[in-house]
Amino acid sequence: MEELIAKFLPEELKERRRLYEEEMEELSNLNKNVPIFVCTMAYPTVPCPLHIFEPCYRLMIRRCIETGTRQFGMCLGDPVKGFAEYGCILEIRNVQFFSDGRSVVDSIGKRRFK
Repeated sequence: MEELIAKFLPEELKERRRLYEEEMEELSNLNKNVPIFVCTMAYPTVPCPLHIFEPCYRLMIRRCIETGTRQFGMCLGDPVKGFAEYGCILEIRNVQFFSDGRSVVDSIGKRRFK
């Protein structure tokens, strides 16, 4: 299969390899201590609007913005482990803060993680 792709779609294969290498380089540069928001399932490229009201998540969002990473992990809860083994990295696009400390976060899924 790979030989056929290389023969008939060389430019597409080259572009796919370049994108893969860029993604792997980006992933290797990430800090392994990514904050996790245990809430719902998120998916790459899909917007994920959030209403943040719990103090621990308000702090997490503030730190993500202040440090410049603007990213956090989102995954489902797990009754045994606390949260699921797989999730999605979300990137904060915009935040609207309210006077009582709550906020509405406009985020979008970037990539999955384990």
